[in-house]
Amino acid sequence: MGATCVIKQFLPQLSGTEAIHKAVELFNQEAVRLYELGEHSQIPTLMAYFSQDNRQYLVQEFIAGKTLLQELEAEGPFPETKIWKVLTDILPVLQFVHERNVIHRDITPVNIIRRHSDGLPVLIDFGVAKLLQSVTSPQTGGTIIGSPGYMPMELHTEGKVYPASDLYGLGTTVFHLLTGVSPHWLFIKYGFSWLPQWQKYLQAPISDALIYVLSKLLKEEVGDRYSSAEEVLRDIERLHKRPEPQVAGVSDEEFIESFLQEVWNTLSWIMLALAFLAFSFLVLWGTWNLLNYTIHFAGWLLTGALSIPGSIFKILVNFGLSVFSATGHGISSLSGHIVHFTSWLWAGVSSILVAFSNALTNLGAWAFSVVGRGISLLLGYVVHFADWLWAGANSIPIAVFKALKNFGGWTFSATGQELSFLLGYVVHFTSWLWAGVSSIPVAVFKALTNFSTWAFSAVGQGLSLLLGYVVHFAGWLWASASSIPVTVFKALANFST
Repeated sequence: MGATCVIKQFLPQLSGTEAIHKAVELFNQEAVRLYELGEHSQIPTLMAYFSQDNRQYLVQEFIAGKTLLQELEAEGPFPETKIWKVLTDILPVLQFVHERNVIHRDITPVNIIRRHSDGLPVLIDFGVAKLLQSVTSPQTGGTIIGSPGYMPMELHTEGKVYPASDLYGLGTTVFHLLTGVSPHWLFIKYGFSWLPQWQKYLQAPISDALIYVLSKLLKEEVGDRYSSAEEVLRDIERLHKRPEPQVAGVSDEEFIESFLQEVWNTLSWIMLALAFLAFSFLVLWGTWNLLNYTIHFAGWLLTGALSIPGSIFKILVNFGLSVFSATGHGISSLSGHIVHFTSWLWAGVSSILVAFSNALTNLGAWAFSVVGRGISLLLGYVVHFADWLWAGANSIPIAVFKALKNFGGWTFSATGQELSFLLGYVVHFTSWLWAGVSSIPVAVFKALTNFSTWAFSAVGQGLSLLLGYVVHFAGWLWASASSIPVTVFKALANFST
């Protein structure tokens, strides 16, 4: 035929004609059953079976590939996605076998080969040898056959097997592939007591769905396990249709972090509201002052303007008196009144200029003060924003440290919790150290904020005062200078008189 095959020879150590005949009979029965099972694409085809020289032989299809144990040794523990693939690929094979009333009895990583041609797992090493062995090892209630660590309790205590017995073997196989820890070693050291604590041997976190399925496959009592491969497949389908349940509750650390974040957000909003109110108050206050100065300036301007008609009336009166005077005294008096009128007119104009200077002084002082305070507030807000941005930035390495802590705790969980705790304390200390270091730039920013606000405000007020004094001095100088012509006019008036 040209096909590669495997030939198995059975050499049971039998004595007595009856035992030999019984072994041959069982061999023929199971060979027929293996031939029927070979119809499945993931079970090796039985090509022939025969007896020669009182020896029994099987000729089976050769499966080119690696066993799952060889794959584990080469690549390390399987990830969860690969475990789900193994389960969904091998469970239909077990369902096919169990429906034909065959129990494999020895499901282990060694007896599952991943075929090179299509990547599917193939179940090998069915039980002719096991059944032949039962002829030589009769026990009450059945025969103990299988690999220690992968064999269920009922096979140890009763020698009986059920479809659930193969499912236990599948559970221990999946556990071995997932953790890299041999169930054979655990059985020798702990018996069956390790089963309820199987999760502590995990190398990486897995989903609640896989924990549920694997926990039920690894039940010590046969009645607590899945009863059929079909039931396992139904559970897998059901668990994958619903979303993963969320873990209830949060840790104290997460609660404190969330609470502090809420407090910070609330304080930030309050600070913004207060800043807005302060800015609004400054704008209203400045507008009120501007309006007040404008009204004062208008009042001074009106007072100066109204003084002019009064002076004109007085001149006309004096002029009339002068016209009707019979002597040169009248003309002299007229000249004096004219000079007085000129002095009054000059005083009125100079008072307007002084009032205008005062208004400019007050307006300049107000404008410079408002601008100075506005820039100071703006600078304060900029530095406060930088402070907030820095706090946000330095929270990133703290979050990374926490993630490293959690990762460290998970990484060392399989080899010892002491190392996990040590790594956790180191990361906590580092995060505290970082928080202390990061507080220094924040303090510097706050100091710069206060200093810049004070400095800008002091400089602004100083410039405002300086400008006020300069304008006042200019007004006084102008008033003094304007008084000289008035004095001259008065002197001329007196002289002419």
